[in-house]
Amino acid sequence: PVANGIVCPDEYRVFKPFIDEKCHDAIVGRTLGAKELREVLVNDSEKTIHEESTPIDEQHHFALLPEQIMQLAQLAKEIEESEKPLEIEWIHDKISDKFHLVKIIDLALTEPNKAESIVIYELVNSPPATSRQSLD
Repeated sequence: PVANGIVCPDEYRVFKPFIDEKCHDAIVGRTLGAKELREVLVNDSEKTIHEESTPIDEQHHFALLPEQIMQLAQLAKEIEESEKPLEIEWIHDKISDKFHLVKIIDLALTEPNKAESIVIYELVNSPPATSRQSLD
């Protein structure tokens, strides 16, 4: 769950060596999330986020097309500096069809005995969005 445990998103797994080939065969796994609730932008000028029930038809389908999964995987690959695992939270603006990073957590630092704190990077004044997902 992301967004303070409110949203249970779809999960996508991509085989990293195939990302640069932009091949849909790089998508090695997908898990349909419950998506009972979603967060949406209510007021563009004030960037107010509102929680609402996800329409039933959207709950039973994956939120992203294969092309969007590959676009997001490329973005994730570009921000990785090493082989360390990252948790990436992002938002997708359905109007512009663009992804925006919201939070990146270095998972190596969250393992016991690895570090005393978690490093979290968050965007300030992030652009408007209509959904929020997570990619490990």
